[in-house]
Amino acid sequence: GAAAEWIAIQFRQASPRLQVSFDTYDIPAQGERIVRDTRLRNVMATLPGRSARRICVSGHYDTVARAVTAQAAASASGGFNWGQADGPAPGANDDGSGTALVVALAERFAQSGIDFDATLVFIAFAGEEQGLIGAKLHAQKAEQEKTVIDAVFNNDIVGNQVGGNGVVDASRVRVFADGPEDSASRQLARFIKRHAARYVPGHGVTLVARHDRFGRGGDHTAFNHHGVAGVRFSEARENYARQHTVDDKSDGVSPTYLANNARAEAAAIAV
Repeated sequence: GAAAEWIAIQFRQASPRLQVSFDTYDIPAQGERIVRDTRLRNVMATLPGRSARRICVSGHYDTVARAVTAQAAASASGGFNWGQADGPAPGANDDGSGTALVVALAERFAQSGIDFDATLVFIAFAGEEQGLIGAKLHAQKAEQEKTVIDAVFNNDIVGNQVGGNGVVDASRVRVFADGPEDSASRQLARFIKRHAARYVPGHGVTLVARHDRFGRGGDHTAFNHHGVAGVRFSEARENYARQHTVDDKSDGVSPTYLANNARAEAAAIAV
């Protein structure tokens, strides 16, 4: 829809070096969350490298919010109206922040003039809230086409520096990585921490030895299931009152904090 087109425009305006395309799938109605036949479009901006191996930098651009009434929130659907495509769901932090970070890094890397060894793929996934749909389909296609993906840097909820308890933590970002301890994802997480400390010393990376937060998930998980090293970047302290609610607005996103998270990530991608 319009959101995918807008993201594509941002990628195209960032640099003529970026090859912008839509990764499109037709999804039949299924289960509670996809209530009608749907066309899903991931938005991709590819910066060709000296080799075909890929590093993916991702966020998701879809959003959802619970209904505001207590009765609706207590319903079987948990207050989500999956059939309403235009409901009030600002999604500024979850995951407008991750999408903005992806677009910003695409612009910086493309305008750098550097020819990187790896092909960098900046991708805004759709259908994350419906069950990581866009990421799952992209990972499946990559496996079927034998596309080599070295790493996935997934950004999901990366812009808020004030936790739900009011504590401010603007000096670090969490990186979640699935085990075991010697897994490719954990190795990638340690690599990120090492290079962020070298190039962005004032902004810490806290490694979390889990695939994600308790009871939650992200698009990197879809790649983990296909043997790809994927990690999730997420803010140091979350405010759950601003996730999946109508209060997830831009005033809950700190541009300075978001920029520092992008710098820490860029340090590892560029090495």
